[in-house]
Amino acid sequence: MLRSIAIKDFILIDEVLLDLSEGMTAITGETGAGKSLLLSAIEFALGAKIETKLIRQGCASSSVAVEFSYQPGSVAESLQNAGIQADDNLIIRRTLSLDGKSRAFINDQIVSAKFAQSIFANLLEVHGQRDSILSPEMQLMALDQFSEVCLKRKELANIFQKKSQKQNALALVDSELECVSAEQNYVASCIKELEDANIVENEEGDLLQHRASVKNFSKLQNLIAAAEKFCCIENLLEAQKIITRNVNLHPGFQEISAAIETAAASIDNVLTKLGALRNETGQVNKSADEIEERLMLLRGLARKHNCNVDSLPKTLEDMKLKVFENNSLKNKRDCVKIELDEMRSQYDKLANEITAKRTEAASRLSSLVNANLSALRLAQSKFQVSVERTQKPGSTGQDDVSFLVSTNPGLPLSRLNKIASGGEAARIMLAIKVALAKTMDIPTFIFDEIDSGTSGVTASVIGFMLDAMSSHKQVLVITHSPQVAVYAQKHLSVSKSLVDGQNITKICYIVGQERLETVAKMLTLDGNLTTEAHSAANMLFLSRKSQICAE
Repeated sequence: MLRSIAIKDFILIDEVLLDLSEGMTAITGETGAGKSLLLSAIEFALGAKIETKLIRQGCASSSVAVEFSYQPGSVAESLQNAGIQADDNLIIRRTLSLDGKSRAFINDQIVSAKFAQSIFANLLEVHGQRDSILSPEMQLMALDQFSEVCLKRKELANIFQKKSQKQNALALVDSELECVSAEQNYVASCIKELEDANIVENEEGDLLQHRASVKNFSKLQNLIAAAEKFCCIENLLEAQKIITRNVNLHPGFQEISAAIETAAASIDNVLTKLGALRNETGQVNKSADEIEERLMLLRGLARKHNCNVDSLPKTLEDMKLKVFENNSLKNKRDCVKIELDEMRSQYDKLANEITAKRTEAASRLSSLVNANLSALRLAQSKFQVSVERTQKPGSTGQDDVSFLVSTNPGLPLSRLNKIASGGEAARIMLAIKVALAKTMDIPTFIFDEIDSGTSGVTASVIGFMLDAMSSHKQVLVITHSPQVAVYAQKHLSVSKSLVDGQNITKICYIVGQERLETVAKMLTLDGNLTTEAHSAANMLFLSRKSQICAE
């Protein structure tokens, strides 16, 4: 709710401080007195475009401060995100200097005018050509508030966000699988090729040794045979026998016999090793051609996989691991797909529930607005809330909501923002807002001459509807109509006077006799108070009181 307005040196206003209250407040005054200055000041404070001519003549700067009370919700969340401390009161202040520089503050913390404007959108709505209810987004929100599905809509938006994240995850997995599928057959054939090759560790080195052995086989065998021929151990053994039989003939024979025995043992060891070497070189189980063919196979595989021969076993293991990972990727896709299908099911179920509630509420809202139109002497106009199912799911559901109006019989229904401006359009907007007043989140509404082009009974109906709306919302109405003004609980009078050679606009509350006389003057053509006008004004107030008693 708008609690107060403080204006200083703004256009024709020198200084005004107004405390506002709940209910309906009428703002009246003679043409040119500056009734719309109050609205201009509020819009300036809340981020409207600036011009230096807004500064009162002869002054260095201008400032406007507006104080709101608000309930927790989107406003509190926006303030918290911006790091602004606030309880249940909010003061938005804006200043303008002659150099064209403007500064905006929220609770004395400097902010951008754009941010102040975003906060304003949730606190106050000004009826006019740029009315928020003209936008499809606000029409959807208004219907959702009317049908009481806002909590379900929030839940749906949460599901939609998670569903979108799962869809992105699935698309990523599918992209990876697509790349994998392109080389899957190739990897499988490579694994089979490497497994069929049956490669063992250090095989290339062993093959090279075998190849060398095969190449030197004959030469080695001849060398071993020649060496064995000269290692004749039999002659040594015969010599040992002769010495041993005659060992008593000379003391040195004992030592010679021992030496012959040692030499014989050494030669026997040499012969054993030569025999082993002969056997080893003789056990080559592959021909030279077989060895060359095997080396060619192994080295060809190494070139194919861009590695050395000894790394081929590891290459095989890496490929098997890749196949395992690919299978894991497929399993991951299956899991993501199951989760996504579950979220789609949750989304569809909740979206269908919301559509059903919107459709039912659309019918009720259409009936209420049409009843209001009839009361406003617009019985030939028809209003309809259209709820059409769309193919593309969104965070708000799968419905395209439109407010449609036909202003004359036989004319097709058109979108609300397509109807002509003027008094008729203003009354249509009033009929809609009165029907939505109880459920809309915005706490304050300002109407600027919504009664333009009306009088008598129609103006009284407008006053009655604004009064009804004020039981749920704070309503400020700038009006020329006495029939509207009498319905207000509070009455602000705007006047202009010449002070020190300058026109100054004053705004103040009027009550009692002063208010009665103001309404009476509004009833006359020339603004002069007459007995008849006084009586007529009194009748308007009495009529208003009787309606209150009847209610």
